[in-house]
Amino acid sequence: MAISGRRGAVLRSDKGACSHCRPNDDRLRLLSREMAVILVEQHIELALEVAQYAYVIDRGHVALEGPAATVKCDPQLIRYLAP
Repeated sequence: MAISGRRGAVLRSDKGACSHCRPNDDRLRLLSREMAVILVEQHIELALEVAQYAYVIDRGHVALEGPAATVKCDPQLIRYLAP
């Protein structure tokens, strides 16, 4: 996982995430209040908590998009989270 900041944007890539190697979620929350954030995240709860607007990508296509609170409550979301 990497968090890197540059010119007011943050990119977080979640590769090989595991429970004992979670990044500093508090740092991400703080940064998201101060600047624009592009977040690529497998932990949907965290992503929707810090996001104002969300895109759910499925096989390279936008499956859901909208305000994070709306996406979080969308009944179709579970369809894209299932393995």
